[in-house]
Amino acid sequence: MALLITKADIAKLREIAPGVRDDKINPFIEDAENSDLRSLLGERLFVAVQTTPTDHAELLEGGPYEFNGKNYHQPGLNKVLALFAYAYYVLKGSATDTPWGFVEKTGQNSQAVSGSEKRHIYNEERELAGKYFAQVQDFMARTEYPLYNDSCQPARSGFRISKIS
Repeated sequence: MALLITKADIAKLREIAPGVRDDKINPFIEDAENSDLRSLLGERLFVAVQTTPTDHAELLEGGPYEFNGKNYHQPGLNKVLALFAYAYYVLKGSATDTPWGFVEKTGQNSQAVSGSEKRHIYNEERELAGKYFAQVQDFMARTEYPLYNDSCQPARSGFRISKIS
């Protein structure tokens, strides 16, 4: 089955080096789809979106909608998915398997980002994805989106907001 987003979709939101190969980033997109998006949408809606994405273009791409005479905007699942995939990529993308174990390549004039900084970025991106999903979830609830039900995991659970001092 084809992935819902591509490296280019992530690059619209976050900086991705042009030389990053699709086969390097696609596993992170797949992980985000099957781990995060599946749990947020519920099995039935996830499978419907994955098998017939054109039928769910409004949900995937986002855009304006009206509810009770007021105008709203929802960011779309593609944005949510791109942020989840980017979080995985930041955390694990620089590791390369070699015959001598996993290494992280650095250039002459570069310094690797620390593991704690990667985890910090990972957590921030996942939290942001959750906030965007809350807007998508509002759209689905307000428009009585097909296959949406209240048993979908709320975007706000599982995401922790911490105070920055």
